[in-house]
Parts: sequence; structure tokens; C-alpha cells
Amino acid sequence: MRKPLPLLTKNKLMKIAVFSDTFSPKVDGVSISTHQFIAKLSEKGHKFIIFCPSYSSDDIKEIKGNPVIRLSSLPLPSYPEIRMAVPSLNLIRDAMNDFDADLVHFQTPGFIGQFSILAAKHFNLPVIGTYHTLVSKQGTYLSPYRLLKLDSLASLFEINNPVLNLIESISRTAEQLIAKPMIFSLCNSIYENANLILCPSRTIKEELKEAGIKTEMKVLSNGIDRKVFPGTEKKLSDGPFKILYAGRISFEKNCDVVLNAFEIIHRRFPDATMTFAGNGPALDILKKTAKEKNIYDAVEFFGQIPHEQLFEIYKNHDLFMTASTMETQGMVVLEAVSSGLPCVGVNSHALPELIHHGENGYLSDEGDFKGMAEHAVQILEDSSRYNAFSRKSIEISEEHDLDFSAGKLEQIYLSVSEINVKSK
Repeated sequence: MRKPLPLLTKNKLMKIAVFSDTFSPKVDGVSISTHQFIAKLSEKGHKFIIFCPSYSSDDIKEIKGNPVIRLSSLPLPSYPEIRMAVPSLNLIRDAMNDFDADLVHFQTPGFIGQFSILAAKHFNLPVIGTYHTLVSKQGTYLSPYRLLKLDSLASLFEINNPVLNLIESISRTAEQLIAKPMIFSLCNSIYENANLILCPSRTIKEELKEAGIKTEMKVLSNGIDRKVFPGTEKKLSDGPFKILYAGRISFEKNCDVVLNAFEIIHRRFPDATMTFAGNGPALDILKKTAKEKNIYDAVEFFGQIPHEQLFEIYKNHDLFMTASTMETQGMVVLEAVSSGLPCVGVNSHALPELIHHGENGYLSDEGDFKGMAEHAVQILEDSSRYNAFSRKSIEISEEHDLDFSAGKLEQIYLSVSEINVKSK
């Protein structure tokens, strides 16, 4: 296990303005990573101000004494958990005036992230952007089929209407040929305004280089707090086997592929159960599909789990599965391996950095639910393989220790804060 980098508080205490289009109480990789870095570096004396969307009157207004400025927002019709902020220039300007930041760090390329660029230019501050999300993979929520909620209508009334099917087909084609490339290009152009781009994985850094981004990039793992996820080697249970997916129940996460894989696994292990821990726009359709496959009684839908309770969920399962093809790192996968779980996933983007094929799990091709099912069975049928995979998962997680990542981020903040922005 790597030792944490030395923290540099004796050299300079910094003031960082953080901008994010998603934050607590929303539970996702971006909000968790942002929250834990702020909390960790605040303990060392650094100051933060956080600009993020409002969700409800119960929103937290501070983190360890750092103010959280909530900006008015509206839910995206096709995915209500995604908030479209309506940033107030006056509010941001006044708060930034009072705070006197050393640098700006944006976590997302949405409206709030874009306003961070304006704020940085107005106050002549250097900018860091973390490339947490492949936003182009979420283009489906901008299609007429989703925005008009025709998918929910069809599911609710069990409609198989040729017109609705045609609209969906056209929407999918437009998304692949037009929306995704345009969103990817626009997103990258926003990040190119930064002085430095942080990438949660080596894979994403290389992909952005291949896309033509010239801005300097560094790899920084989101980190895992191993005090919260103190995994120990797991032994294969005698069953019934419990398989877990945790995260957003959304279309881009391909939870249907996981369900299709479990249908096959369930034939081999009739007592096995599948747990989906999370919420999202695909949940109702996923439940309907489970009923159609006659496996609904073997599938548990836990809904959204508070982050501090997630370790108990991981600990009480035998195997983690994901078919997501949009991970820049995959916080839930990192949590799973830190909890000692063998994993089955797909060979896409950053997942191979956490799921080492044949070492702590297996990777199938995208959408290959039969391959995923076969790999899951191989793990659950072989206790020596299972135990070895569990040990390797914990070993992999040690490379992502939060203290190490926080120390590295502190060094990055110190370096970037000294940039003469007029040279950018």
C-alpha cells in the first residue's frame, strides 16, 4: 500500500471555489468524491466554498464550516434527479468577492461548471476541471422520446405502439449520429478552458488525448475511504448466493444487461438473488422486465441507500456486477473491490483498471449478458478462485486510498494556485 503524499499545509493554506452540477443529497460518484475531498482537505486547514444546485429546503448549507451556496434549479423532465441550475451571476460574484479564492475547481461541464469559467475569468483565477463523467453517454435524456416521457407512458400502459416505437428508433439514431458527438465535442471545449484537467483514470486521460485535447492532464483517483469501506478477504458462502448492482438505475448504466445475465445465473442457482441498490429513470422498466422474465421474486430493489450504509450492503453480498459502458473510474466498483467483492463487468473505458480480468473478476464485451452470466457462474462455483479474487480486489483498492489521493490533490492545488492566469 502506498504511503500518503506529505500534506503541504505548512507552506500555504488555500481557498478553493468548487462548482458542481450535482451534489448532496444526490448520491453519485461526483458528489461523493467532491464531498470527501473537501472534508479531508478541510481537516488540514484549507477553505472551500461550494456552488451547486438546490434540491429541497433540507439541503445542507455547509461542510465542516465551508459554505455551500445553493443555486436555483429545475429537474430535467426525462431524469428528475438531474437538476438544471439557473445560476445567478450576482449571487456567484458576491460570494466570490467575500471568499477571495486562490483557484476555481469545477466538477461538471453543466451550467454551473460553465459559470465557474466565467467566475475564474472575472477574478483572474486559475482553473482545474475534473473529468468525472462521459456526458455524451447521457444524451439519451435529451431525446424527445425521453423528454416527453413517452417511454414511461408506454411502460405504464404496456403500449406497443408502432408510432412510439418509430419515435424511439429515430431518437436513438439521432442520439448516436448527432447528439453524442456534439455533446462530447462541446464538453471537451468547456474543459479546454481549464489550466489543468484531472482524470480519475489513465484510460480517460488517454481517450481525451486521442480526442485532441491539448490542455495539461493529470490522473487523480477519486479515492476510497478505507475506514468507511474496510474490506477483508471474503470466503465463498454456502449460498444462497447474493449478487449486487449498486448505482444509478439509468439507461446508460445498462441495468437491463445485468438483469438478463442474472436470469441465466438464476437457472444455475435457483436460490440466488439479485439486488439493485439505487434509483433512477429506468427503475420502473427494470421491475416490469423482471416480472416478464418471472424472476421478480428473486430480485430485490433497495432504492437509494445512504452512502454511510453502503458498506453493510456490499459486505452482505457475494458478487458485484455492472454492465455500465460510461465509467471514468466507477465509484461503486471501487467501493465493491475495497469491500473484498469479486466483480463481473464489461471491457469499457476505465473498468479494466479496477476489474482485472482473471485476477479479481472478469470482463465481457459490452452488452454480452451471456458472457457475464458465464463468468459469474465460474466465480461462484469455485471457492479457491473466489477467495483469490477477493484478496486481489482488496489489493487493487489499496492503490486508491483516499489519504493518498487527497495528498496528491493538495499538491496539485498548490501548484495550480501559483499559475499566472494571464499567460493562459
